[in-house]
Amino acid sequence: MPRRDLNEGIGARPHQQRIAAVARLLLGARPRVRARPVRSPAAGNMLASFGMIVGLLMIWALTVQM
Repeated sequence: MPRRDLNEGIGARPHQQRIAAVARLLLGARPRVRARPVRSPAAGNMLASFGMIVGLLMIWALTVQM
């Protein structure tokens, strides 16, 4: 039975190695975009205030009902 050369697999696919190297290069060279919040701080505060008012009204309704 003939013995296989262990280095054969490394040099057998230089095309795939080049593709992988280019892909790593392109993925690493992407411009970084700063993450912005989806909502503005004012909208977030307004939403939090609305949630607090609704919660307080629910607590008040539960105490009145008892």
